[in-house]
Amino acid sequence: MSLGHDLPHEGDFAGTCTLAAILLERPVVRTWVEMSFPIVVVDEAQDLSPERSAVVEARASSGTNLLAFDEFQCLDTALLPIAIETWLRNHCEPTPLGGCRRTDNDELIEAARAVRDGRAVVTDGDAFKVFATPGMNLAATYLANAIAWRRPQRGNVAVLTPSRAGGFAGNVVARVRQGAVGRRQNGPYDIRWEANDKEELSELWDQLGIVSDCSIADAEQSLSAHRHIPAVTMLRDWLLRRRSTTGLEIIAVVELLRQLDRILSRRRRFVGTAQTQFAAMTIQQAKNREFDHVIVLWPYTVRDNPEQKRRLLYNAITRAKRSCTVLVQSSDLLRTPPFVP
Repeated sequence: MSLGHDLPHEGDFAGTCTLAAILLERPVVRTWVEMSFPIVVVDEAQDLSPERSAVVEARASSGTNLLAFDEFQCLDTALLPIAIETWLRNHCEPTPLGGCRRTDNDELIEAARAVRDGRAVVTDGDAFKVFATPGMNLAATYLANAIAWRRPQRGNVAVLTPSRAGGFAGNVVARVRQGAVGRRQNGPYDIRWEANDKEELSELWDQLGIVSDCSIADAEQSLSAHRHIPAVTMLRDWLLRRRSTTGLEIIAVVELLRQLDRILSRRRRFVGTAQTQFAAMTIQQAKNREFDHVIVLWPYTVRDNPEQKRRLLYNAITRAKRSCTVLVQSSDLLRTPPFVP
């Protein structure tokens, strides 16, 4: 059962969710939904917007509803406090789920718990390490060394950062990609930044070169030149179906862009993102994913409040299955949250 994830525009999305909540109040609609979807499962419910929460609330009067959420893993401050939690606690008693399924490494589990509880973090373990790395060259050396140290154990490596602002993370990754660094001359490593949702849509749209409303034939010609890209092939197929079912001859550029966004959104949800051996991304992009080894580049430019910093570092640590290394831009930062109470 979709809660409106495919809609790219906030106005359309909010309006559709509001309409869905209203329709679910009607007995006929409610009965049809109950028969069609007797069990509804919502994962990561802490990320539900108020509009999506309203849909869940309206649906809860019939059928079985299972929601899994962790308020502490919500990284969007605009959603806090999360809309679904107050409603849930007024209607049922949530069942706490303990334990960790991603890793059985005690150091990683304890480090994550310490950050979550607001306690001091032990920084000199084996699986979990924290280093102050002032200067881009030193940080690049530590990054390359950390990758080299973990490579014998195999597995993929994710370089995460809470913020790319200021250039710290970008410059460090670029230096390690460029060539060997440090006394041990580790590297280069082909670390590739993953594009975020908006960047991926923008880059792909620029490749298509469609700038205005056009005929179906012209649009198909532009799309056919990029049929090696699966998302473009899906967009072309959708366009041809529209023509055959509706007789459409002119397509609006905004409609093409919106459909491409929907296609990319579906692909991310149902297919996922292909993992390379070395990938770089923001902590927000790494949500709901896991990696053998995680290296966190923690810059000065993390300006959120202490609790939000703890949420970010907690999410970064809990992406790791085998090890997590945190490289902090300055030793001064180690005397502030999230590394100390």
